[in-house]
Amino acid sequence: MRTIRALSAAASLACLALAPVAQAQWSAPVTISMPHEFIGGFAGGLQAAGGLGGTLVSWTFQDGLGMHPTRGARAATARPGGAFGMERALPASFLTGPMVSIGAGRLAQLILTPRALNQTRPSVSLGSGAGGFGAPLPIRGTVYAGRSSLAGNVYGDLLASWIAADVHGGHRVVWASMRRAGGAFAPPEVLARGTSAEGVSAAIGRSGRMVVVFDSGRGRLRARMRDAHGGWGTTRDLGTAAIHTENDVTPFVSCIGEVVVAWYHTQLCEGGCVSPGYIDVAVRPAAGRDFIATRVLERDATGIQGAPAGVSLAPVILEVPWFAPRIAFLASSGRAAPGSPPNPTAVRVSHPNGAGYLASGSRYSTPLTLSPPGEQASGLAGVAGMDGELLTWIRQDPPGYFDGTVFASVTPFTLPTGRFGAPEQVSPSENVSTVRAAFDSASRWPQNPIVPWTLAWTARPAGEGPGVSVRTLVRVSAPLCSPPRPDPACAGAG
Repeated sequence: MRTIRALSAAASLACLALAPVAQAQWSAPVTISMPHEFIGGFAGGLQAAGGLGGTLVSWTFQDGLGMHPTRGARAATARPGGAFGMERALPASFLTGPMVSIGAGRLAQLILTPRALNQTRPSVSLGSGAGGFGAPLPIRGTVYAGRSSLAGNVYGDLLASWIAADVHGGHRVVWASMRRAGGAFAPPEVLARGTSAEGVSAAIGRSGRMVVVFDSGRGRLRARMRDAHGGWGTTRDLGTAAIHTENDVTPFVSCIGEVVVAWYHTQLCEGGCVSPGYIDVAVRPAAGRDFIATRVLERDATGIQGAPAGVSLAPVILEVPWFAPRIAFLASSGRAAPGSPPNPTAVRVSHPNGAGYLASGSRYSTPLTLSPPGEQASGLAGVAGMDGELLTWIRQDPPGYFDGTVFASVTPFTLPTGRFGAPEQVSPSENVSTVRAAFDSASRWPQNPIVPWTLAWTARPAGEGPGVSVRTLVRVSAPLCSPPRPDPACAGAG
């Protein structure tokens, strides 16, 4: 381990001592979809996934209103370092659930097939960034009202979790089923009965350690963990959660097996009442037996309300392989000043205390503000790879502050544990409403001069009215060098 650290330090110093070959810059945006009345307006939304096979961007669309609108799913793919091809149709069942990357350019799509009122059957179709998908793998179980989660690791292991209930939402049970790479989904296991859970989230790391997180429905957030060769542990109480309203949760398992759960919660109610908003984080160290005390990263006197608009405010957790993960989130940034948005919000980042290989994120720093002051940020997304990390968000623009402009910030490729760089405007002001990011692990220097970030967003370049399109761009440069990477398999899903 001392040798690895020495090599990393030497490589970093060498990079700093030499001038960069080229200044990173963003390419011009290109449109990759036909215009539609709505894009990503229902289950699925805009997805982006990258890997050795290329990058895939997928989306749902709707044309027309009333009783008989036209709906469907579409995708476009790009080879490593290449341009996107023509959009093509995906099966109608796609994007009913999440699509996740499982390493080496492979993807897994959770499919929810209607069975009865508020009930669907889950299955998973495996594919690649090149766009091909196989026959769905069945999962025994029934999902209530789409409340499900899918996670994967770089070896192709998958973990599905979901809430089952009767057609009216009663008698709720939290279930989980795992699949080892190359196999079938195992018989489902009950994780919780007698709960009023509203949501469930899952994560699995490269070691096979996994975690499923769900709210109790009574004001607490709970988790169950499992190691690769053991059974599910006892239920752990992580901390406070809102009751039936705004709980947006992100679980994460690092490359060394550390479990990080970060969540945003605020209690919503009728009549215009205002409740505080919180970002909490709970960590189980890789060698620990339990979670350490939950820490409040942020407390805002006025919470941000994402649930009424169908928007998740779940924190973004990013990890450069073998470095401690960091947490980014949206936070209220005080009262509106003259000429500023009515509800200013900022992108904030909490860094792990300490840096270096095998660092722990068990103690996070006071969050730092990344976005410019006096703006209203929304739609935070992020992606990490073996060369660094990227955060992207939308600056809401007047007059209505509903749509806006894409901004992004990246970490230096020579020092992937360094602070994020200055935010850059990467799109025109073209009524952007959703943004996603992807990392292409095949396009790293020195094999390819394309630095592997791809951004995709929905926009109305012509202004209000019909004509929503999917637009993309990539970041172009030739970084001089990067620190050594002790395990290339440890990228992407963690």
